[in-house]
Amino acid sequence: MKNIHLQILIAGTLLFTSCSETKTTSTQSTETNAKEEILGQFPEIPRDEIVAESDSLSQKVYTELQNRYKAQLSKLNSLTKANGAQLVITFLTPEVGNSLTQINKEGKGLIEGYCKELNIPYFDLTTKIADMDPAVITQIPKDGHWSKEGAKVVANELAPIIKQFGNVKSSATFAQKPEVWGDLTPNTDEISDGGKGLPYRVKSNAQGFRMDTDLATTKTKQRILLMGDSEFYFPFLDNKFTGSAILQDMFPDKEIINSAMWGYSIDDYISLYNEKAKFAEPDVIIVEANGNDILDLYFSHRNRFSRVKQPKKPTALEEQYYKAKFQK
Repeated sequence: MKNIHLQILIAGTLLFTSCSETKTTSTQSTETNAKEEILGQFPEIPRDEIVAESDSLSQKVYTELQNRYKAQLSKLNSLTKANGAQLVITFLTPEVGNSLTQINKEGKGLIEGYCKELNIPYFDLTTKIADMDPAVITQIPKDGHWSKEGAKVVANELAPIIKQFGNVKSSATFAQKPEVWGDLTPNTDEISDGGKGLPYRVKSNAQGFRMDTDLATTKTKQRILLMGDSEFYFPFLDNKFTGSAILQDMFPDKEIINSAMWGYSIDDYISLYNEKAKFAEPDVIIVEANGNDILDLYFSHRNRFSRVKQPKKPTALEEQYYKAKFQK
């Protein structure tokens, strides 16, 4: 009789697990279909024109995106503070000097102002870069991302920040942790070129970060988490030439964790940190920001590039702007 009861219990458990997995898969499929439906209805992504055009509607949309960015920056700061970690914002882009775009010029001032208001440490990493030859620090003419020399410059600019917060220790410890803390497929080692004839080797560790070494479940060194888009991901460079790998060599007494991903923006940093990256128990979180991050929050851009599966519906103002610009 005991064995029969055990068999019934196991069968019930398997049925519950199967139903839960089916429900999760079904939910994800529904969300994906809903996002694709909105993408089909609103395929266009406005960029520079939101900032460049001086009409009232464009200005209102830009103000709405600014307020959204500030609110999300505040949320990210609250999440990291809750775990006793130090959030640091760095402004970084190869679009400097004569190539500085209007988006980045205005965005720099806005983001710096938000950081000051929210009491978040802010560092402009473009001052030194502005005097450098883009042909040396980027892979122009094939691509505008960092070259090996550019990655060294970025690492050298970040090093004093890491030293400044060298004694910060987070208070968070998690008894239960998922196996994966980053967004890359764990334990990969592959060659990619992005279609630009610039092959590079991408390796991920067991936790899904762009790193050659795994992280122990129990932290023994200060952990520095880098969050950003391609400027911290360092595309077209092998792992060993990335800024994060250079920093790791500079600071062997710390663990430099690279969680950056192509196309990510501040809402992605929030969801990635809250869902996964916080389980690495980072002490300092260094976020790479640029002026594009504000425009990235327009709903059609998020539906195209956000890591979150849930569809983003337009606000009344966003929809009004979209119809005025693309559905005349």
